[in-house]
Amino acid sequence: MTRFSRLAPLCAVTILAACGGDDASTEAASSGAVPVPEGVITGVPEGTDIWIAEIFDVVGGGITVDEARDLTSRPGYDNQPAFGPDGTLYFVQQEGERTDVWSWNAGTNIKNRVTATADESEYSPTPMPRSLGISMIKVEADSTQRLWAVDLDGTRPRVLLEDIAPVGYHAWFDTEFVALFVLGDPATLQIASVETGEARTVASDIGRSLQTVPGRRAVSYEQLGAGGSMIRIYDLDAEAATDYAPSVEGAEYHAWTPGGVLVQGSGSLIYGWIDGEWRTIGDFSGLGQVVSRLAVGPNGDRIAVVAEPAEGDEGEDGGD
Repeated sequence: MTRFSRLAPLCAVTILAACGGDDASTEAASSGAVPVPEGVITGVPEGTDIWIAEIFDVVGGGITVDEARDLTSRPGYDNQPAFGPDGTLYFVQQEGERTDVWSWNAGTNIKNRVTATADESEYSPTPMPRSLGISMIKVEADSTQRLWAVDLDGTRPRVLLEDIAPVGYHAWFDTEFVALFVLGDPATLQIASVETGEARTVASDIGRSLQTVPGRRAVSYEQLGAGGSMIRIYDLDAEAATDYAPSVEGAEYHAWTPGGVLVQGSGSLIYGWIDGEWRTIGDFSGLGQVVSRLAVGPNGDRIAVVAEPAEGDEGEDGGD
């Protein structure tokens, strides 16, 4: 049976002042490390928080999610989690009008700022293949949205695709090819080479969630349609897309476990696509939360979930 117990959650942390200057992301290490103390939450924070929960195998097949705790627990926007191959969790945190990339180390329970750009915002931090760095969508000072990258320590910021904009989301096939959600009417799925800078459109009218499929040079995405949405997989080697599973009603984001289980969140529930059907594997209703984005750790034993207070609870929507 799926169960959630509220562990001693993580208290809000003191937010570091931003490092000034356009090149401030090169000084991410100097902004210091923030230990995340454990304590008791006395109220529901406004906006989105990132919750960490354990994943367990179920005897007879399937998985279940248990023991959730609030990792960020502060007013404002904490969102877009992604795990690195070593288990480090990357996410964005908003301060004022901008967002920066942060990381959390599960072993030390320490948060670190990765970027600190005064006049720009970073979104969708994504570990690059072969530990080449962290790719992200940067909203530049003139509002241009392009694909950028920094080294794992936040140094050496660089544009990966100079001529492709506006980019909203992305996922990697391998070290050269990347799938892009390019904004437009409709939004399109484009495959770009970071070596040549060229891109081609392979789908249109897609959702915002792009995910690398474990063990394949393939990316999954949501194909929108009047009769319902479908999770599709574009295989780079086959140069073709195939249907995988119908989207859960009300779900906008999806993720994969390392073992190849597709997961989605809708309302207060987390679902897994197991044996050709959606099964409930986690339930946040007892915590008064609704879920959206998800990310699964590289060992398949931990899941990060973006959640916010359910309607009627204290707090406000925290954005996408």
